[in-house]
Amino acid sequence: MGKVKRFKPEATVSFYTEKGEIVARSKPKKQGDAIDGDVLQINTQNDLANDAGVFQIVLTAKNRWDKKIASNDLVIIKMHRNDDDKEDQTIMFGLVDDVRKTVSVGDETVERNVLIMGRNFAKALINFEVGVVQEVEMTTASLGWLEGRVNFMGENAANIVKQVMNDLVFKYMEYEFENGKKIKELVHMKLSSRKGERLFDDKSFINFQGSMYSFLKEIVDEPFNQMFWETYKGKNTLVVRETPFNKDNWNDLKRHEITDEDVISESIGRSDLESYALFSVGMQSFFNSFDVSKTVNVFPLWYEPYFKKYGLRRLNRYTAYVGYGNAEDAGDVNTKLESYQRDLFNWNIMNPTFFNGTLVVKGRNKYKIGERLLYKSAEDGRDIEFFVEGVSQEFVNMNHWYTTLTVTRGLEDSGKNRFKKPWGEGVAYQGGALGTPAAADMIDAGTTDGVVYPGGSAEGIAAQLIANAKSWLNKPNKYVFGGGRNTSDIMAGRFDCSSWVRYIFETVGINVGPISGTTTDTLAKQGSPVKSVMALKPGDLVMFNTYKHNGHVTIYLGNGEAIGSQSSTGVGIIKVSTWQNKYGLGSLRRIL
Repeated sequence: MGKVKRFKPEATVSFYTEKGEIVARSKPKKQGDAIDGDVLQINTQNDLANDAGVFQIVLTAKNRWDKKIASNDLVIIKMHRNDDDKEDQTIMFGLVDDVRKTVSVGDETVERNVLIMGRNFAKALINFEVGVVQEVEMTTASLGWLEGRVNFMGENAANIVKQVMNDLVFKYMEYEFENGKKIKELVHMKLSSRKGERLFDDKSFINFQGSMYSFLKEIVDEPFNQMFWETYKGKNTLVVRETPFNKDNWNDLKRHEITDEDVISESIGRSDLESYALFSVGMQSFFNSFDVSKTVNVFPLWYEPYFKKYGLRRLNRYTAYVGYGNAEDAGDVNTKLESYQRDLFNWNIMNPTFFNGTLVVKGRNKYKIGERLLYKSAEDGRDIEFFVEGVSQEFVNMNHWYTTLTVTRGLEDSGKNRFKKPWGEGVAYQGGALGTPAAADMIDAGTTDGVVYPGGSAEGIAAQLIANAKSWLNKPNKYVFGGGRNTSDIMAGRFDCSSWVRYIFETVGINVGPISGTTTDTLAKQGSPVKSVMALKPGDLVMFNTYKHNGHVTIYLGNGEAIGSQSSTGVGIIKVSTWQNKYGLGSLRRIL
């Protein structure tokens, strides 16, 4: 009778501290009872929808890991089975956030463990703030603090990310571990981006203020490119790549196959929560009173069958990588915008038909985010091809190792109809779907008096802008210098002057800059100059020279009044003449 050799999955966690390497194992180096191992449980999660991958490690307290490990220590987590790729055992590179001893008292037992939590290397970028210290440093809107240090104009996202990582991150961010490694040696970069991409609007970049992670996300130009961290062949890798909109890019993604035997549990279904009928992409840096959507007469794409279900539900995005560098670009802009718009349409138009959810499978280290998965189910009688958006690992010593795959974009028949109708069926929308006369028809008929052009008239938008601004007089809000540059601040009503102005313009569909990079300096370059206070119109920007030139920004209401977020009052109305006499008048700009 033959012998059956059993093999339990193993996990290794290596910590690199200032005092040397510490290794915790689920199985001792010397073979013996695995219950003596230090690792009790490991959980990791990496997801394209989240800013950073996270980990949680539970160790026995016998070695008092809480006294040896500290925040920002390097962590390398490995898991494997005997038939796994020996070179690809690494699940995550991370940095420690929190270490603490835990004690749990039961009826007859006392359990003492050490809990270690942290994030992958996105943590280093999230925590590293860049910009100008306005109390002691000075810059101008046209000559930002990064002007001449990083070449932005005319470059694609991948090249800009490479410059920023080399010239800022690796130069100024100092982590050094006992194994002698520094950040630069621990980060491998796999960078590419959209074909033909060129940056035309660098205002928000040369003056950026915020976290390095937000800076890179702004550069990457999602959803047209993707940025994430993964491990490949034991290398901690920052990935920037074009979103796989089209067939060739999609088929280049590695595809894993699983069957019913691999699946422990599943929760798979369909949803129409992210369903749209109308799609448009505008230029971030283009301003025109009758084209506030900044699409330079490129009509949105729509899919009429979905209009009958969702009306004119719209997905709108802006890009800084289409614009006018010189007169020669004029003929190229429409073609590029149409390309961006077509990809946005194709990537999202099949959302109601996609299967999505989670699959819990036998633990493996081979699964990576941003790859494909083919689930061949004999039980269901169907083969579904998915996109892997998230990978979570759960290792419990002497019990189990499970991998949970968050999957989206699932289609039956191995995805063979992925690039068939309605993919590629976007049609230019020229108005009239809800009975509203199309602008083109009224122009042809010679009845353009009083026409509200696509995007709305400047006067109508200004009225709505002011109404939205005044509504904050009755909402809880607080002035916080540097506030308003993330969703949680906005929801809590925490703004400074420039972030509040950016937000108010966004409420009427006008993008005056990125959420994390808009300042008074960047706003001072938007739109066109207004010659004098007497020439101001409602909705214009009025700036004052408080602690610096253009140190404060407000929105003109009319009758000599403006509204803004002031340090003394939060959102409030001020007299322009009073502030002009006290601080001096800065730039006056017209965006509408």
